Amino acid sequence: MDTRVAVITGARSGIGAACAEVLAGKGHHIIVADRDMTGAEQVASALVAFAVGFLTSEHAGYITGHTPPVDGGFVAAGLLNI
Repeated sequence: MDTRVAVITGARSGIGAACAEVLAGKGHHIIVADRDMTGAEQVASALVAFAVGFLTSEHAGYITGHTPPVDGGFVAAGLLNI
């Protein structure tokens, strides 16, 4: 079975963290993206996942070069100061 890779934004807590946990439990490789890098690293560490802060084009380039192709994602990040 091929391993699938998923990027999840807002994954340091709440729905994003829960989705990361479920997908990791199904064998997916998870890329945890969140503006709170410390929180993202804590979730990633618990799931043996890769963490990034804000998901920028720089991160996307790094991910492209260091992980298998991304199969999907889940956007759970909220918006602040609108």
